[in-house]
Amino acid sequence: MEREKLPFCTDPDGLLVRLVDDFLFITLNRNNATKLLTIMYNGVPEYGAKIAIDKCLVNFETSVNGNKINRLVGTLEFPYCGNTIHTKTLDFKKDIDRRMESSMLRFLIAPRCS
Repeated sequence: MEREKLPFCTDPDGLLVRLVDDFLFITLNRNNATKLLTIMYNGVPEYGAKIAIDKCLVNFETSVNGNKINRLVGTLEFPYCGNTIHTKTLDFKKDIDRRMESSMLRFLIAPRCS
């Protein structure tokens, strides 16, 4: 899908990372970022791919088809799959606070064993 539908994501100023169904696109090109959001919001039916707009997060102001995308505010630490990426330096580290929250939530909502 990335090769056929998202070739613009391989430009020298961008990096598309996917861990199962979690995408991360790091780019200097705002137009490419918006293009990816639009394509994924509209869906790629032949691959069964479509994003839930409310689960998206960006570090710039944008909207897709009139829907405002959640924006990172008040921090430069961008969360991704239990880690954070500093949006200026691209330093990468484990997100210990979020991991603890996530573990607690999973524990609290786990079904009872009989």
